[in-house]
Amino acid sequence: MASPRSRLYSRIVVATAAALLTAGCGPSKPPSTPPTGEPTPEGTDVELRYAAAVPLDQSLQVELTHTSLGMYLDSRIDVKATQTLSATGNQLKAAWTVESIEALELEGTADAKEIERTRSLITDHGAGTTLIDARGLVDIAGTEAEPTNEKRLQAQDEAAKQSPAGALLATVLFDELALPRLPEQPLRMEQPFEFEEETETVVTDLEQTLPTTTLVRFTLRRIDETGLAEIAIERASVAELDEDPAEAALEAAGEDPAADEGDAEDGAPYVRMETKTDGTLLFDAARGLPVSLELNRTERFVIGEEEVERNIGVRSTYEVR
Repeated sequence: MASPRSRLYSRIVVATAAALLTAGCGPSKPPSTPPTGEPTPEGTDVELRYAAAVPLDQSLQVELTHTSLGMYLDSRIDVKATQTLSATGNQLKAAWTVESIEALELEGTADAKEIERTRSLITDHGAGTTLIDARGLVDIAGTEAEPTNEKRLQAQDEAAKQSPAGALLATVLFDELALPRLPEQPLRMEQPFEFEEETETVVTDLEQTLPTTTLVRFTLRRIDETGLAEIAIERASVAELDEDPAEAALEAAGEDPAADEGDAEDGAPYVRMETKTDGTLLFDAARGLPVSLELNRTERFVIGEEEVERNIGVRSTYEVR
């Protein structure tokens, strides 16, 4: 059973995430090519699901600005990629490959060698597999166990030692090659579908896991008679670690953390993460295929005395191969 403090903490985090959802970037802009056909009558339920056995060509642009102690990065990358959806049991396997790098810009603390190392990382290891259901919900354990993902993640870890800025851009790029998530239930025109998720965020530098609360909202703006739907996406997450896990374990065991002989200064630092995403998805509901995605995301991390801020812009288009 959760303690009163845990229940209170959960309410505070949810309230903060809800505030983020209604503040910041404001409503997302409509896409450059919205549905143009006759609108579907109001009151109609629209279900969005991915179809299997469909090869896609993807054009993806990622813009990343990162500011932290010792690193400033203003970057952009444009790639051409392929996506192949196939059925495997009750799941879909989305296999993606970066076919070419159309543009790559790294400005800030990166140098010319880092640009070439980043290009090599993406060219040599730009392939992966994501296991999802028909809504695009990722099977994390199954995805992590895929051999192509294991090799790529190892290469990313090695690259981060020599080229931290380029490895960061590559990591964001690879994450954005995953297909957009879809709402769990059918949508109705201008009636937001909102839900809350409790997950975990791993802070690899600290080897800590943060409880994370995420609020997600999908709103169907328009759908025409061809099945082309325009969906607004809003997402806000808050994760926080305000006590040393070792001290929490001692308290749970009925022991006094102050009596521990360890150095108090060696405890885990205060950690907090806030992210806010808003954007627009065009989805062909009749064929079960994405058409385009535009997202803007802001991220803020506080780790002890250090703050990290990131702004990420994503523009992606998909065409049947």
